Order: sequence, then structure tokens, then C-alpha cells
Amino acid sequence: NTLEPEMKNDHASPVVQKRIHQFRASMRVAVLPFTSRLTILSMRPGAFMAIIENFRSKNTPKLYAASEAENFFGYLRD
Repeated sequence: NTLEPEMKNDHASPVVQKRIHQFRASMRVAVLPFTSRLTILSMRPGAFMAIIENFRSKNTPKLYAASEAENFFGYLRD
């Protein structure tokens, strides 16, 4: 990819990536608010974010929030 060297040297890339990951997580929480709250309350602090990060690293983003939430729910079930 011709943009790859530029992206590696761009200091804003980590900020943009972080915002994308946060937006993706907010989509899941918005569609599954009660599941998210129950998961957060039943685990140690930070565990929910670890689950979110693990899910993110193993699953590609979906276009729609409902699809993203459905994938996340399946991930939690497994």
C-alpha cells in the first residue's frame, strides 16, 4: 500500500484509531445497553474494556450498529 509509510509516520493516526475504536464500542453499548451494564456491574473494573478490546481485535467492523451488536452478543455467548 502506498499510504502505509505515510500513515506510520503520521502522529495523528493513533488518535484517529482510538476514536474509531471508541465509536465502535459505543455502537454496541447503545444497541445492548442492559447487557453492557450487567456485564460491567458483574465484573471487576476494567474487565469490560478488556472484553471490548479482545472482541475488536478478533472481529472486523460492521457497517450497522445492529450488526455490530449482534456479533458482540454472539462473542459474549461463546
